[in-house]
Amino acid sequence: INAPVYATECAIIIERNEAVLLSPASAGAQIKGYQNVGGWGEEGIKWMAQNGVYPESLWPANAISRQYKNPAGDTKALDYKVVEWIELAPRNMHQMISCLLRRIPVAVGYNWWGHEVTAIDPVWVDGTACIRIRNSWGMSYGTEGYSVLQGSKMMADDAVAPLSVRVG
Repeated sequence: INAPVYATECAIIIERNEAVLLSPASAGAQIKGYQNVGGWGEEGIKWMAQNGVYPESLWPANAISRQYKNPAGDTKALDYKVVEWIELAPRNMHQMISCLLRRIPVAVGYNWWGHEVTAIDPVWVDGTACIRIRNSWGMSYGTEGYSVLQGSKMMADDAVAPLSVRVG
């Protein structure tokens, strides 16, 4: 859930020039019955399209706890609802690079890794297109939380991209 939530935060920045920290746990905990288990980006973005996502001020980012869920928070979550999104074809680099060139962040899931990250932008390494990703593992991962995937490692098995987000 971290990847589609971060992609949504990026979409808000791009769309509105406004930074908002959203709580991945507010969606993930509810989707997965308050268990710390993984999921797919499509599952997360569909949830956010229907229910929105709490801001971190109301539900801490990684708090998988029922104590934060309440009617006022549910109402506020609707202020951060994915309005329009697309699902990319599995392992389709053309679609992913096309989104990234248009400044559309993509939540990408990898079976080889058993993990989901956010593709932020295309980069070129030795004349070959690669993708810069942001990982949810924190600032100690890669270079301040970012890394580059190349070759077959960047071919996502699951990819979704928020196109428009309702804010406030």
